[in-house]
Amino acid sequence: MKDVKEIRRKLWYSLDMAYVKMYLFICAVCIPILLLIFWLSTRGYHYHSGEQTVMIWVTIAIVIGPILVFCAMRTFNIFRCPGSYHFCKTKLCNPKGGSVRDTIKFTVLLEDADGNKFAADTHSIFHTHRNMFGLGLEDYVNQTVEAAYNEETGQVIIIG
Repeated sequence: MKDVKEIRRKLWYSLDMAYVKMYLFICAVCIPILLLIFWLSTRGYHYHSGEQTVMIWVTIAIVIGPILVFCAMRTFNIFRCPGSYHFCKTKLCNPKGGSVRDTIKFTVLLEDADGNKFAADTHSIFHTHRNMFGLGLEDYVNQTVEAAYNEETGQVIIIG
């Protein structure tokens, strides 16, 4: 498949991007909550508006900034070189611990454009348990899914 527009559409609706969108949703919820907390905590005090504004935005930058940087980097890496993706079916059968607590990644067997089989790791997008925001391990272990492998970047993206 070399239709870049179709590849980008598949990548946008992939499980990896669902993980990024989940973090963006959490940020979108946290910013108004932080603003409300600051507004309620400073109501009786006579802060200069400049000091209060700086305090609010520094706190938001410290709390939300790293998450937004992670989302931007992951999105950039997923959409980099879209013409180099090769799509194939694979089975999620070798889970191992992810880079963050309670996350799981899979080692999957993929096939490149020449038909050679090789093992590669997915991103740590699965969770050890079901929760409101994550992809539960029990829903995906031993399931056959479509995966996209980027030959230039070495990334494995789980389409679903």
